[in-house]
Amino acid sequence: MGSDSHSQKDDEIQGENLKLSSENMELRFQLEQTCGMGSDSHSQKDDEIQGENLKLSSENMELRFQLEQFGRSGKIVPELEKTIGLMKKVVERVQRVNEELNPPGVVSRKKLAGLERENEKLKVIYEGAL
Repeated sequence: MGSDSHSQKDDEIQGENLKLSSENMELRFQLEQTCGMGSDSHSQKDDEIQGENLKLSSENMELRFQLEQFGRSGKIVPELEKTIGLMKKVVERVQRVNEELNPPGVVSRKKLAGLERENEKLKVIYEGAL
């Protein structure tokens, strides 16, 4: 009888095991259906998000490149270089005009005295000629 009760318990355990296994299979099937439908919509959303992410990353890189090309004034570097070159030419021209307008350097005292004597001689000659 001990063996019959043991065998009966084994049968009960196997029956319970089959019942749980069947229930487990049903639950897995339901889970796959639920997640499967959600999975498609999730994968579509993931694809959309990844596409948007790529688009924004590309836009971000483009904007960073443009930002590097601009100075604080909002002008492009080549534009600024051209402006600097033109300003250098203007400064050089103004310096040349300044040099032309400024009186010559300081005349030495000896040279000044010589010019004054020459001026006096020319005055005497001029007055004598009149």
